[in-house]
Amino acid sequence: MIRRRAAGWTLLGPERHAGSLARLALADDIAPLCRLVIRDDPRSFVGVLRIAGEDFVAKSPRHKDRRRWIRLTTLFRPGLAFRIASFLEEAWSAGLPVPEPLGALERRRCGGVVESWLFHRYLPGRPCTASDLQPAAAVLRRLHALGWAHGDAHIANFLADGERVWILDAEPRRRIPGGILEAHDLIRLRNSVGGGTGAEAIDILGGRRGLAYRIAGAYDRGVHAARAVKRRLRSR
Repeated sequence: MIRRRAAGWTLLGPERHAGSLARLALADDIAPLCRLVIRDDPRSFVGVLRIAGEDFVAKSPRHKDRRRWIRLTTLFRPGLAFRIASFLEEAWSAGLPVPEPLGALERRRCGGVVESWLFHRYLPGRPCTASDLQPAAAVLRRLHALGWAHGDAHIANFLADGERVWILDAEPRRRIPGGILEAHDLIRLRNSVGGGTGAEAIDILGGRRGLAYRIAGAYDRGVHAARAVKRRLRSR
């Protein structure tokens, strides 16, 4: 992966796409370059742009770039777009079913990331559903074997194209000893299609109920409880 400065942006991407990434950096605003807008709200922008006759997805994590505490963490580590671009390149080079990365751009102010963009190849297909649980779990385990956890392994974050299942929209984390992150990925995936009801017949946990799975399950329940409290407070 190459890293350089251009037109107020910092670029990170594979050498094979360096020219395309540098041309994108000449634009002051990326969004108008997209020929198709999939999402455009305060949380994120997702669009499709055409480069050399091929379609690529452009994503900007607006909400995370604007949150102060997340911005503070980028004082000593790369922003989310750079982390995902590095992950995609490693996974794609290893033959995992992830979209090929074009690269990422980020702008910093006072040392922290204030705007970032991720670009990867557009993939045709449909979002996975409960019927795709087993193949989604299989590619997730391949990801774990490479040393990564997905971070947001909801079934809709996997794409089915014929008989192949692709990994999308990861918030990648390096595996840590103990297997807690991998366990949380699998629990998150199972719960996203019905948890203990719809998923019982296809138990992707394989009967494992060790400490890592208990900790990951408790964490997942805590996250959902906290979100429910936030929603109730906002509705008042």
